[in-house]
Amino acid sequence: MSDEKARSLVERIAEKVYIESSYSIISAQCAYDYKTKDNDMQTYEFIVTALCPIDMNIDELVYDDKNGVVSKKKDADKVIQKASHGFLFPTFSDRTTDVNSVLYYSKNASKPNGTIIVQLLDCPFFLSAKNERKTFNELIGSVIGEDIDYDMLVSMNKKLKQDMAFSANDTEQPFMNEGRIEKLFEDMGVSEDRLSSLPKMYKQLAGGNVFRTANLCNDKTIIEGEGFKLTLDGGYSDLIDIGVHNGTNCIEIRLNSSSVNINGIDVPIK
Repeated sequence: MSDEKARSLVERIAEKVYIESSYSIISAQCAYDYKTKDNDMQTYEFIVTALCPIDMNIDELVYDDKNGVVSKKKDADKVIQKASHGFLFPTFSDRTTDVNSVLYYSKNASKPNGTIIVQLLDCPFFLSAKNERKTFNELIGSVIGEDIDYDMLVSMNKKLKQDMAFSANDTEQPFMNEGRIEKLFEDMGVSEDRLSSLPKMYKQLAGGNVFRTANLCNDKTIIEGEGFKLTLDGGYSDLIDIGVHNGTNCIEIRLNSSSVNINGIDVPIK
């Protein structure tokens, strides 16, 4: 790999990849001689790249043998840790070079870095359904914050379900990317000031991934608080009002029946 190509790779990583801490890029061009199935000698050439967090050791105490004193370390060491992420390209498959695939490594298998997979390596990538839902919830909390309310969440869920129904006959699953999530938040009345933080939080939390809409829809509304948990089927979420009444935080449930069932016993409403 020429110096120009190496520099281009490093610049692309710096532009596309988001990692919270400082990190070092270690990349090497390697070659492996092997025999094909026909016993011909071939060379498998590949590039392996490691992204290694840098630990700044600045809060250490050192002992001065000459003066016999313990003092705070003056100089900071930049210690390169073991790789947190990495990739190898091209891969080696069925005794031959496979330029159509890339091998990605994450130290924490449950937390892959989407910016590496999607933005840098240009590969499609989806989180698990559970992690998609969790990440989307974190995105809502980070962007909308204290402006979120019950009605907004219910309306958001209805809109996502409408999108699912509209795409029912499509061959591909509907998805939500940054642009579609911004439009969704706008439709929910999220302020421009709040929306301005979406690009940064989307990159930080979602890492450039897209969300499958089906994994963001809730079939039930679950409301939890200190000492209670309410579960409503999807069609009954409009029966709930949450707010402050006469100085008291309240959940009001409008009923369509003249009784309710409590611990297996029908109790009339008087």
